[in-house]
Amino acid sequence: MNSFSVIPSPIIAKLKKTDGELRASLRHCNLIVKEMGADGNCLFRSISDQLYGSDYQSNLGCEDFHLEIRALCLDYVQH
Repeated sequence: MNSFSVIPSPIIAKLKKTDGELRASLRHCNLIVKEMGADGNCLFRSISDQLYGSDYQSNLGCEDFHLEIRALCLDYVQH
């Protein structure tokens, strides 16, 4: 049983349409929808991936940027 088996067909159709619209909008910004592991830092890893081109390491092999993004976001929320 998949997660859509309990969702009525009209809602599934609307979700698929919305997903397609989201993907089209992102393409205009040179962004894509990409699967990201759910490890508690997935929001920060996904931002790092879209901004720097890598969810875990930069192309230079440096420390990943998700920790920096996480720190900036938390600092912003706290102030």
